[in-house]
Amino acid sequence: MSAKKTLIVPIKVHAIYQEDDSAVVGQTFNQYPNHNNLKLEVKMLKLKTSTTWSFLLILALSVMLFTWACSQSEKTEQTATPKPDAEPTAEAEAFEYTPAALASLDSYNLNCGGTQIDVASPVAEITTAIGDSSFLYSVKPLTDCSGIFHRVLKGMKERCPEQAYPPIETYRDTRDLARWYNEQGKLILVKDAIAHSDLIKPGAVMFYGQRATEYKDFTAEDLFKRGTGINHVGVVVKVHKDDAGQVASYELFHGHGRPGKTPASTTNYHRREPTRATYPPYGNGTEQWVAFATLVGSADKMLTAK
Repeated sequence: MSAKKTLIVPIKVHAIYQEDDSAVVGQTFNQYPNHNNLKLEVKMLKLKTSTTWSFLLILALSVMLFTWACSQSEKTEQTATPKPDAEPTAEAEAFEYTPAALASLDSYNLNCGGTQIDVASPVAEITTAIGDSSFLYSVKPLTDCSGIFHRVLKGMKERCPEQAYPPIETYRDTRDLARWYNEQGKLILVKDAIAHSDLIKPGAVMFYGQRATEYKDFTAEDLFKRGTGINHVGVVVKVHKDDAGQVASYELFHGHGRPGKTPASTTNYHRREPTRATYPPYGNGTEQWVAFATLVGSADKMLTAK
């Protein structure tokens, strides 16, 4: 009986597969005792290769899913409804510049450097400093009534430069100043002093007519005429009220008196009930109060808050 012979088939198989995290490249299988063993080894090689690619595919899908989730989150944040801006406060609203509205205020305030201030404080500081300088009336430049008033404006401009001020080159005298305030929409004609007494507060600009002259029916243009219109100007620095809350009198800072004799100063003889029959209510001696304006600030920059 003849002996069984084993068939040896010399086959070389080159494969790339992963084993224990190490790449095995070009591994050679020289001989296999039979085809069954060869098939088994090839199957094992295919299995390892399939497992490796499955792992890589899962990893790639995971990365893609994570990236997509992040992008969706960013889009959500970008498309989120923005929060509405804060509602504007009453202080930022434009002020209705009318006698009734002005009379309702406790004081004349304005926006100075982004802060709301009462004009009374800087006016007191400025007029005190000018008064201490003892500028005699109508001796040097800017020492008459309108010149002293321009000095007050200069002090305000140094503190609140963003506000509007009349250029001295084109609005030098009292009538020019009244015209400038009228152009700004801030000049209010006063035909009844008692009815307009609530306008008198620190920071009020007071315009007066000619001496011993009664003004009844007049226009702004009438007040701008030299010799018959406005004759004097000053600024209120303090107000005194009676028990009923009415303005009993006020103190006025202005250039006044005899040229070369009287310094710019504050006077207190401006009364609701004058001590002399020839003095009109709230006037400057015999000069009638004929027009009013707030010292600084365009009409659309006044603030409503008290």
